[in-house]
Amino acid sequence: MDPTSESRSGSSAASPETRLGQAISHRGAGTRRSAAALILVILTLFVARGLADVIVTPWGPPEVSEFPPDDPPDSLGEGEGDTQPEVEWSGGIPVGRWRGSDSTYTLDSLTDVTLTGHSHIRVPANADSFLRGHESGHDGLNKYEYDKHARDKILAALRGLLGKVFKGEGVDDTTRYKNARAKAKAARDSALAAADSSIFRQMNLLGAAFDTLTKNGRSETWTTPAALCTVKARHDAASAASQGPVQQKPSGPRSSSGPTNKYEYDGVKPHLYFTGPGTIVAATDPADAILGRGQVMIMPFIVVGPREDGTTLLSDSRLRIMDSVSGDTLLDGYTMGVAYMPSNVAGYAGMVQSYLWILPPSAHGIHNSIGSSFLDGMQAASDASELTMVWMYATAPLFDTTGACLIPAAGVPGSFTIGVGSPSCTAVPEAAVRAPDVLGVFPQPGTGLVRFAWKAVPGLVRLEVFDATGARRWAASVDGGRGVWVWDGRDSHGARLTAGVYFASLRGPGRDLRSRVVLVR
Repeated sequence: MDPTSESRSGSSAASPETRLGQAISHRGAGTRRSAAALILVILTLFVARGLADVIVTPWGPPEVSEFPPDDPPDSLGEGEGDTQPEVEWSGGIPVGRWRGSDSTYTLDSLTDVTLTGHSHIRVPANADSFLRGHESGHDGLNKYEYDKHARDKILAALRGLLGKVFKGEGVDDTTRYKNARAKAKAARDSALAAADSSIFRQMNLLGAAFDTLTKNGRSETWTTPAALCTVKARHDAASAASQGPVQQKPSGPRSSSGPTNKYEYDGVKPHLYFTGPGTIVAATDPADAILGRGQVMIMPFIVVGPREDGTTLLSDSRLRIMDSVSGDTLLDGYTMGVAYMPSNVAGYAGMVQSYLWILPPSAHGIHNSIGSSFLDGMQAASDASELTMVWMYATAPLFDTTGACLIPAAGVPGSFTIGVGSPSCTAVPEAAVRAPDVLGVFPQPGTGLVRFAWKAVPGLVRLEVFDATGARRWAASVDGGRGVWVWDGRDSHGARLTAGVYFASLRGPGRDLRSRVVLVR
C-alpha cells in the first residue's frame, strides 16, 4: 500500500476498519539503518510543526437500495426504511522526529486529511412518497452534520496528537524506529476513530430527534421540512452556546445533585462516564416533587480532543430524568455542543457544559406526571427558545489544554445542575453579525476569552491578531459559516498575551475586516 493513500472508513453500523500503512523496508543487519529509512528520518527533521488541514469534499448523493416489501432486512419491520451514513478519510500521515539516543519518535505534524461521505438509504420497493421523503430528510441531516461539524471534530482529534512522544521497542535501532512509527499511526487511528464515532453519534441523535418529531414521517403535526428546520436550528443554538462558559440565569428554573456522583474515564473507547445515583436533591422550589425522586441518567460522552481555545470537545449525548418511584421518563433530552472547560462556579476545578434540547410537548420531551414546577419551568424555557443547559461540575481537572486526561483510576467527584443559562454571557449583538463591514469583538476590554463575530460567509476565513508593532501573535483558519469564534487571549505558542492594545483581522471570500482588541489583566 502506498503510505500516502493510507485511509480508514466507517459507518454507524460498524466500527471503522483500521489500516496501518506499509512498513518502511530496511536491509542489513544489527542496528544499521537502510539508506531509504535514513533519508526518511532526515527529511522529517525539516518538516514544519503544525496541524494538518481537513479537506471536506461535498457530501455525495445517497445510495438507494430497494427490497421486496414482503422480505425486509432483519433490522427492519414491514413498511419501514432506514438511512445509514458513511464517512471515509484518507491522508493524515504522521510526520515526526526520531531520536536514536533514547529511541523516541515525537509527532510534529500530519499530512492533510480528506473527508468524503454519503448516505445509504434502504426502502421497500413499494414505499410511498412520505417514507421516501422522510428517509431523504435523514440524508439531509447527515449532510448538515457533515458540512457543519465534521471538520471541527477531525481537527480536535488530530490536535491532541501533536507533540506526543512514542517510545520504540525492539532488539535494534531499525526495529525500534519502525515500532515507534507504528505506535504513532495507531494513535492517529484511535484519535480519528473517536472523531468518527462522534460524527456518527451526532447523526444518529439528530436522526432520533427527527424520527420522534415526525413519528417516522407519519405525524400530522410535524412535516418533514418543519422538523428538519427545527432540528438544525436547535443544533445551531447549541453550537453558539458551546463557545464559552454560560452563567446560570438567576430567575430560571434549576435543579441539582449533591457531590455523590463521579467522573470515570475509559481511554480505550475513549469514553467519559458520569456515574453515581444522579438523584436531584435541590431545586428552585424547596418543595418541588422532583426532589429525591428524579434520577438523571446520561449517555457516556465520546472524548474527541482539544479545541483551539483550550477546551476539550466531547460528543453530544442523551439525558433522561427518570422517576425512581414509577420508573417513568420525566424528561427526555439531547445534550448538544458539549465541551469540558474551566468551571465558572467556585469550589470546582472544571465542568462539562452542554446545551439541553428538550423536545416540544407534541413530542413528549417532558412528561410531568409528578407535578414538578421545575419540569414545567424547563418546558416553558425550551418552548421560548431559551438556553436550557446542563452543567456537570468536577472537583479536580478532567483534561489539560492538550486534551490529555487527568482523571485517576478512582475517578473525580462531581455534581450537576440543570437549568437555564443567561443569554448575555454568550449572545453576540445582532447588529455586529448583520454588518458586512464590521468584525465584532466582545467583550471590550477583555480579560480572558474574547469573541469575534462577523456576518457568516461560506468557506474558510483567516483570523489573525497583531500587536502594536505589527507582529502577528495568533492566527487560525476557521469556518466562515460559523460567524463567531472564541479566542483565549494567548499567542500561537499558547503563551498568555500581556495587557495592551492589539489588532484583529478577518480575511476570506468577500471579507477583509479589521478591529481593535484591548486586553486587560
